[in-house]
This record gives sequence, C-alpha cells and structure tokens, in this order.
Amino acid sequence: MSNESTTATAAPLDAAWRAAYGEAVLLPGWSSGRVTLIGPDGLRFSNSMFTQRFDDLAVAGRRASAYCDAKGRMLGLLELWRVEDHSLVVLLDGASDESFEARYGRYIVLDDVELEVVTEELEHLTLLGPTAAAAASSAGVELGATETVVAFDGGWALLGTRLGHPVVELVLTRTAAHALRERLSGVVVADEALWERLRVEAGAPRWPVDMSDKEMVHTMGLREEVLHFEKGCYIGQETIHRLDVMGKLRKRFGALVAQGPIAVGDEVHHAGKKVGVLTTVLDHPQSGWVGLAVLRDPGSTPGEELIVRAAHGDTAATAVERPVPNAAPS
Repeated sequence: MSNESTTATAAPLDAAWRAAYGEAVLLPGWSSGRVTLIGPDGLRFSNSMFTQRFDDLAVAGRRASAYCDAKGRMLGLLELWRVEDHSLVVLLDGASDESFEARYGRYIVLDDVELEVVTEELEHLTLLGPTAAAAASSAGVELGATETVVAFDGGWALLGTRLGHPVVELVLTRTAAHALRERLSGVVVADEALWERLRVEAGAPRWPVDMSDKEMVHTMGLREEVLHFEKGCYIGQETIHRLDVMGKLRKRFGALVAQGPIAVGDEVHHAGKKVGVLTTVLDHPQSGWVGLAVLRDPGSTPGEELIVRAAHGDTAATAVERPVPNAAPS
C-alpha cells in the first residue's frame, strides 16, 4: 500500500478494524505512486500498453489493469482515472513511479501524450466503511454515482468498493488533503496495518509481495478485473490470449488457515509434495493463522488438507475460499 501516513495518530488496529465494518475509517491511500498522462493520445497509448481496454473509457470513468512484459508476465497493477477529456491520473498499485516512468516513458515517441510523476504533488486518501460516503459528504466532498470520478476543490473523489468494502477514494493536492483531514477530525484514523488485515481477509494478492515477475494474470485470479479480450494489441497480449484459450492452470493464488504459527517463506505441502511457498502471513483475531500463496493444484482447492513446513515443525492447514470465511469481527 501507500508509503505515506496521515497526520493524526492512528487508532489501535483492533479499534480501527471494527470501525471499518461499522462506521468509517480514514486511511492513507493504497497506491504506491501517482503519474499523469496528459494529451489527446493518452487513452490510445494506455490501450496499447496495458491489459485493460481504455480507448472507450468515458470522462469520469476508471478501470483497473495490469501491465506485463512481452511474455505476458506481470510487472504491476494500476488504476486509471479519466479526470478530464485529455487528462488521465494513474494510481500505481505496488510498483514505484520511477520504474513505471522508466519503462513506459520510452514508448512515447509519436503519441501526443506526456507522462509525469506526480506522487509528491498529489496525495491519495481512502475513506472506508459503511458510512464512508456520509463522512465525505459531511466534509464537503461532492460524490457522484458509483464508479464516477467527481472533481472538487483541490482534487477528485470516487465512490466505489475495495477489498469488498465501500470506499471513497480521494486524489488531491497536499494542501487540500491537509484541509480535508481537519474537516474529518471525527473519523477514526487508521494506517497500513489495517489495509493489510483487510487484504488478507479478502484473500487479495499484492504486487510485488505475492507476485514474482514470472506470474501471470490468470494465476493470480485477476482475469475478470484487469483483462480485456476485444481490444487491440498490447504488450504481452499473445501469451495472455494463448493461456486464456488453453484454459487449464497448473497453479493459482490461494488462501489457507493453519492450526499453528506460520511465517512468510514456509513451504506448503500437499500429499507429500511441495506445492508452494507462503508469501503473506497474518495472525488474524477471528480466523487464526492465515497464509496466502501461489499453490499448485490441487493444493489451492478449498477444503484440501495441507502441511506447512514451519520453523518449529510441521503445521496442519486447510485451503480455504477467498475471501477468507468468518473473518469479520464478531
């Protein structure tokens, strides 16, 4: 998630977690960097670079996408907001703005578009929870229909969902962010620890924590969210389409619940064979020890019995559905 922090002191994790389910919390936005694409060819450029379709994205719309190398292997995730006719804001999910600029800046040759890193100029905040929209409105932030970007003084707001929770995403100048925090002084403030707990509950992969540069979109369970199969050519398209036509995956991103302590890097075994390595682990207050990993079939199938080779010895585990069952506070 973001490497920024809110100015107010974050509430204790358990208190913030319960507030996320019952009211609203203010979080540093999940993006790791922000860039803009300015110019009449911004959508065409994005359509030819990334896995999602963008050439038909309306003003005030947003879409999620992956970006890949020539062999279809994932290099990162992003969200693109069309804030004006020729103005796009790109929120990077996990990757650095420097690496993104270095990779895609070189492809801008004949396209009438300029790529600029704006991570320091634009801050990203998220209001999350069932009363997030009401909190935003009470602070003077105008909201539109779900999944619609609305401009306000100093930035943009979008009402949507993330990790299964209602959210208001806010991308705004540093000055506007400071003023908004003051108007939201009654809202519980949380930090990245809450993002991580909610992410594990949702069983959602995070770049690059859960994904190496050898993983495919299909493996991570992101096909429906970030791929489009009726658009023009883009980087990695041939391999991605071939995998989609073949249909069969040998491994996939999954979740497990263990009966004892586990750690990142522990091997996961099924029927005596290694099927994966844990990339995310959390001791969850409701679900116990939860692990996320890319697992070879049938180890990723919910209900399969697994063994985690932990430092203290073997620990029994069970593959579970994503989102993780019964994870909400009681």
